Amino acid sequence: MRLLTVTPNVALDRTLTVPGWRKGSIMRTDQTLARAGGKGLNVVRAANALGLAATAVGALGGPTGRHIAAEAEQEGLDTSWTWLDQGDSRTCLIVVDPDEPSATVINEVGPTLTANDWTRLAALVRQAAGQADVTAFCGSLPPGVSGGIFGALLDDLMADGRALIVDSSGEALTEALSRPLWLVKVNRKELSAALGEPLPSPSEAADAARTILARGTRTVIVTFGAQGAICVRREGIWWAQPPAIRSVNPIGSGDSLLAGVVAGRLRGETWPEPLILGVACGVADALTIGQGSIRPEEVTRLREQTTIQRLTVD
Repeated sequence: MRLLTVTPNVALDRTLTVPGWRKGSIMRTDQTLARAGGKGLNVVRAANALGLAATAVGALGGPTGRHIAAEAEQEGLDTSWTWLDQGDSRTCLIVVDPDEPSATVINEVGPTLTANDWTRLAALVRQAAGQADVTAFCGSLPPGVSGGIFGALLDDLMADGRALIVDSSGEALTEALSRPLWLVKVNRKELSAALGEPLPSPSEAADAARTILARGTRTVIVTFGAQGAICVRREGIWWAQPPAIRSVNPIGSGDSLLAGVVAGRLRGETWPEPLILGVACGVADALTIGQGSIRPEEVTRLREQTTIQRLTVD
């Protein structure tokens, strides 16, 4: 079994640990981590820790792009890249305070993709998807790529019989919600923005997600941070809640959650077990500094402590 992730807007993730972080102050780090980043790279990293074969593809450009490629190679990630005609790949800065449960994230927009850039990336995706059991599109669309162009690629892949996942926001998520995908994974705020309605609770999010199932999507996963995640399918709705932890860095937890869900499903686990595994992976990620970094022994421990509840929505 193999998972393919597509990251249209790859990044160099620089994570800084800054004790006592305060806005407007001169601070010093006590740890710095630079890694190939973007949601799809994080998913591959977590999938590998779970023993699932995974490949990441994306578009890179300039010196930062070369740095990203070198970091991915050094880490042993299975990757395949196309190169932009011009422009430099983006850098994202994550500031973590060991005494705070949240993190500060500054994301660069990223380089603008030309029509030729997208044509090359789309060709790479079509080729790589033929070698994968599931293809997941992860993260934002870069400048120059419209939702319509992205939707056309989804249609091409579905016409070839590919099982597709989308974990995105904005135009990309809007396109995804109108298509019968294998799985859609979103956080509560992303789904609320896409549907134009507040979704303060898991039950309300589940009710909204059922409208997506009516359009043909098989599974919708909605994450709620420390409250866990819900899985909405035709045969049932489940809410998995993790144990309380002291978070080190929550950024990337949703990516590890997705890796866990896919790994469980491709191994033949029946619902809601893949959801429980995914939530355990997300919490395990939050206990580490690096995005997508999970320890299997922690996942096992946290899985045993994750509770599952079946929801009934009127």
